[in-house]
Amino acid sequence: MNTRTILVATLALAVCMLGISPLAHAQAAPGQVEVHGKALCKTEKKDGKDVKSCTVMVAIAKGSDGKAINDLHGKSLTVEGSKTAEIEKLSGKEVILKGTLSADKHAITAESVSEMPAPAKPSPKK
Repeated sequence: MNTRTILVATLALAVCMLGISPLAHAQAAPGQVEVHGKALCKTEKKDGKDVKSCTVMVAIAKGSDGKAINDLHGKSLTVEGSKTAEIEKLSGKEVILKGTLSADKHAITAESVSEMPAPAKPSPKK
């Protein structure tokens, strides 16, 4: 084997082991996202005061390009920003959040919140 063949084989092996591929799943990056999931809010006592916190359990996440962000699936994101009052009203329900994902991928600053529409009922068969 010549040096070039060994280099190409080593590079191919590294690509396979690291999962680097143009076909690899999209990874979450800070920025604009749309998240579908279940909103959950709870109240805790901190320093003698009631503090409310809301999270969304991610079922589907999409980036601003419309591509799925698979590494957020199943994660719980803390909801931040001025829309938390709207999230509190929808606690326990499936929601759609649009906003900015934090750099550490643990929070979303919600810019819009809506309840997920009910699935369409199938028409009765005749």
